[in-house]
Amino acid sequence: CMKESLAVLFGIACVTAVYLLLGNIIRDKMSYMFVAGVFIFAGGYVGGYFVPTGLLGQQAKALAEWLPTTHLHRIYSNILAGHGAEKNLMCLSLWLVAGLGIAMLLRGRRRGR
Repeated sequence: CMKESLAVLFGIACVTAVYLLLGNIIRDKMSYMFVAGVFIFAGGYVGGYFVPTGLLGQQAKALAEWLPTTHLHRIYSNILAGHGAEKNLMCLSLWLVAGLGIAMLLRGRRRGR
């Protein structure tokens, strides 16, 4: 149970890093909320939250492999099915490092001005 809980926390940290990156790119609150909402809806759709992934096209499935929402969905599904979630952590770690790294660079650049 502890290993699965850490995987869920890691996934939440990844999504938080992406939202932090969006917040550093988009300064207007209303625009940020719109872009975040569209990202959540599109990521959830492609990730299989609304429609089973078997009904999605090949392009959507290819895109889904690189989105954090897909891997969060798989982690939750694997926890409920009793399987491991290690395979999905690699893509999430890439999103976490990229999101935090770019957000820190943007924040440092803005402080310099």
